[in-house]
Amino acid sequence: MAVTLNAEETYGSLKKIKWTFTSDTAGDASGATTTLQYNGEAALFVSVPSTTTPDTNFDVEVLDEDGLDVLAGGGANQPVTTKYTQGSSLGVAANDKLYLSVTNAGNAKTGSVYLYLR
Repeated sequence: MAVTLNAEETYGSLKKIKWTFTSDTAGDASGATTTLQYNGEAALFVSVPSTTTPDTNFDVEVLDEDGLDVLAGGGANQPVTTKYTQGSSLGVAANDKLYLSVTNAGNAKTGSVYLYLR
């Protein structure tokens, strides 16, 4: 259904991107491509469920222009009741705009996704 790009910020060498999502009846949400192109390693990924908590083990991907997951699978099987943070074994971005894809979240579920690149 809907994905909104909420922020693209740079702090020295650290870049922060924030998306929010609302899933459709199939439990999916995708879109909201970044306006900027990004280079660097994914340093930290955070997902934060909102009051309409996504279903257990929903999946998050941050895809580049080639359709490759910058999280390198690190966004799979997200817990539902708490904030989830992943800071190791993530991938890279190489001069690409990025967009968010959420699957298996359940109908009309919402949350936020943050990606930090260095």
